[in-house]
Amino acid sequence: MSTNGYSSVKIQFEIISTYSSMVDNMAQNGNRVIDMILINMRRTLLQTCREVLELPSVHATFMNKIGSISFVGRFETEPGWLKNLATINRINDVSVTKPDPMKTSFRVTLKIKDLQIGYEEYRIRAMGVSCGGRLAASFADCTLHLALSVGLLHWEPYAQLDDLRLHHLQSMDLHVTGLGPLSGMCPLVSAWARGAGAAHAAPALLAQLTHELHTALTELPLWDLLHGKQ
Repeated sequence: MSTNGYSSVKIQFEIISTYSSMVDNMAQNGNRVIDMILINMRRTLLQTCREVLELPSVHATFMNKIGSISFVGRFETEPGWLKNLATINRINDVSVTKPDPMKTSFRVTLKIKDLQIGYEEYRIRAMGVSCGGRLAASFADCTLHLALSVGLLHWEPYAQLDDLRLHHLQSMDLHVTGLGPLSGMCPLVSAWARGAGAAHAAPALLAQLTHELHTALTELPLWDLLHGKQ
């Protein structure tokens, strides 16, 4: 091997060793790295008014039975909302692994406190009777799994989102007004609210949080983190 070739390999080895030692330092502060990302996400959600998202209206035709009487009815809502995205936070310590000397992976469970969906107006028509009012539901158990990586590519640091998935959207508490003579329809209204949570709220939530995560990662001061300045 020529002297120039040996020098080049030596320099690369020294860069990798230096970077690996920086990564070791950052890996010991996994909680701080994730907290910085979440702080940026919450701030952006509030500043850009994306903490509340619009949901499409719900339209459903149903068949029900009371005693020996079967009937067909109609349930519909105006466009709704999904809110409290900015309450996202981690609920456990960050798990840190190093798949290779040039890459560090972070995994953590996140939770949105009191995620809510709602519709300012709904209407039900059944058996010649109509009713309407306001519908809102809160989910006490809304948890997500986050995985991201920080590494070195072409001698430049990078941060990337590897995975974000909704783990739980459960423990729903329903608040509905105006059922009146159709109060027996409450279980069906609850089922429609759960369906709206799965079909409309969950995809909207993941899409918005994914967007915010990508933005927060581009704003992460990677060199400062690697040098322990943050």
